[in-house]
Amino acid sequence: MTQSSTDFTQIHHATSEKEQEAAATASLQPPATQTVTSPANNQNCDILLGNFQIKKKRYRVLLNYDHIVWERLKAKKCSADTEAECYLKQGAVYGKHTNVLHINELIRVSKGNTKSAALRIEAPQPLAADFGAHIAGEQHNSNTPPTEQYLVLWYAERIVRSATDCNRWDVHKLVLYNADAYIVRQWHALLNKMLANTAPMRLRVRRLLVFINPYGGRKRGLHVYERHCKPLFQLAGIDASCIISQRSNQIRDILLSHDLTPFDAVCCVGGDGTVAEVINGLIFRAICDAGLDARQPPYVPKPALPVGIIPAGSTDTVAYSLHGTSDVRTAAIHLILGQQRGMDVCSVRNREGVIRFCASVLSYGYLGDVAAKSERYRWMGTKRYEFAGVKTFLKTLAMRRN
Repeated sequence: MTQSSTDFTQIHHATSEKEQEAAATASLQPPATQTVTSPANNQNCDILLGNFQIKKKRYRVLLNYDHIVWERLKAKKCSADTEAECYLKQGAVYGKHTNVLHINELIRVSKGNTKSAALRIEAPQPLAADFGAHIAGEQHNSNTPPTEQYLVLWYAERIVRSATDCNRWDVHKLVLYNADAYIVRQWHALLNKMLANTAPMRLRVRRLLVFINPYGGRKRGLHVYERHCKPLFQLAGIDASCIISQRSNQIRDILLSHDLTPFDAVCCVGGDGTVAEVINGLIFRAICDAGLDARQPPYVPKPALPVGIIPAGSTDTVAYSLHGTSDVRTAAIHLILGQQRGMDVCSVRNREGVIRFCASVLSYGYLGDVAAKSERYRWMGTKRYEFAGVKTFLKTLAMRRN
């Protein structure tokens, strides 16, 4: 949610209040959604414009093809035609205190008879393939008149505290009230339809395979997932299947041997070692699925599933490089919103072929000895690297003197 000075999308027609009242009394069907042509990209999009209450104050709310805009109504009332002309006027801009929310930052849309009912998180939302039938049934079920008057929008917002602390995200909610239940149902149906039809580069995950390393870092992987990630995944309606690893390379073996077609993405909760296992498993799985030699592939195909990285290790180098922070909720929000970013990997080979792939650090000599010896002192947390480094340095110095 940011302040903006972008021009409003031009609306060619606005339904008057008398026409809406006549349509509501004549039929149980909600008012028809106005379809217009956006002058920016010349594409058809649905436009809704209405008045809602937010924290017991009246706001004018506009929904266009990629934004939700709400602005406080002034005390002076205008007629419906005059009110619409303010937005229809070419070159009109957002007001100084106008709030703008991008559709891609929406996480969930819910409704209810009361505020508490609308805020209640129940069963996951329908899958993308079922949204069409779900919305059509909701719009055309004339035997059951709507009674919901509250509409809740759950969305993600970037937290900017300083020039260096500006990469964390958190979840907020916006509660809208309208006495006309038909309007609430219409907004709810259209917003859910827009969530189901997000851009291809922003994959909204519905089925997620989660690997949790309970031994990484300070052994808080399971706690991190249960406290921070699981509630957010439930809010977004994600069906998450969790596997708790018990040994080294178990995640890699599962990715190589099990059927991954039911899942939209893979998520790992752990440190850089857990990330390396997932990346190696997915790349070798892609090599095998392409019918290539795993030790001497002529090329390395791209894995079929994207990887979500939840930091729960000692250093979390990969997660920090991708998200700009080690905040767990930020990583989960990036996964929910489908924000993707490419990552380079390198391979380690010998005469026989590929040994493994790595995405963070490749080292030998002194740094390699430090990394290998630090595994004995994992109970020390991040301090084990400093301890192993000093110990290796003193041992190397003593060997040179001898």
